[in-house]
Amino acid sequence: MIHYKIFKPGAFEVYYGSMKSGKTKALLDRVEQLTYTNHNVLVFKPEVDTRDGFLKSRNSANEYSCIYVNERLPESIFDHVKENTSVVAIDEIQFFSKNIAQVVEALQRRNINIIAAGLNTDFRGEPFGAMGHLLALANESYALAGVCDVSNCNMVATRTQRLIDGKPAQYDSPIILIEGSGKEVYETRCLHHHDVPGKPE
Repeated sequence: MIHYKIFKPGAFEVYYGSMKSGKTKALLDRVEQLTYTNHNVLVFKPEVDTRDGFLKSRNSANEYSCIYVNERLPESIFDHVKENTSVVAIDEIQFFSKNIAQVVEALQRRNINIIAAGLNTDFRGEPFGAMGHLLALANESYALAGVCDVSNCNMVATRTQRLIDGKPAQYDSPIILIEGSGKEVYETRCLHHHDVPGKPE
């Protein structure tokens, strides 16, 4: 992809979609190309996602060390940004509080190229956190999709299904539950197979 090789001062790029749609891999590919051009890149993740001490995708050998910041205090990103920082990459951006939008705008005003990846909808199929606002701010947004995990379906998957003990999670379940922290697992589903018991019609 040609745009991978270009540094874009002040631009905000977002890769979004369901789980297993390649969001993190796209972000890593973008970061890797920019590191070849000697740009000073900082990679951030929210503290709530502590599955790894580094950033990696499900289907890539590439990994980068990252800085964990409190998702409730996204402005703490500025504690790490220096004068020579030219690129800020943020994975799982949907977990941050709504103030992340103001942080992104402030970084843009410093001519920093911001690259983000995140789920656009939560397990209920509704906008996840500040993602609606962030996508409205984006200079470039890339919608990614997976393949439905239901056996023999193979349809385009744009939803994330939460399963608890093998059953679809209720609508009133907590929005944030990190896979691997309990009995919950996540699958990528097409709209037809996305099931949220208790969701208002």
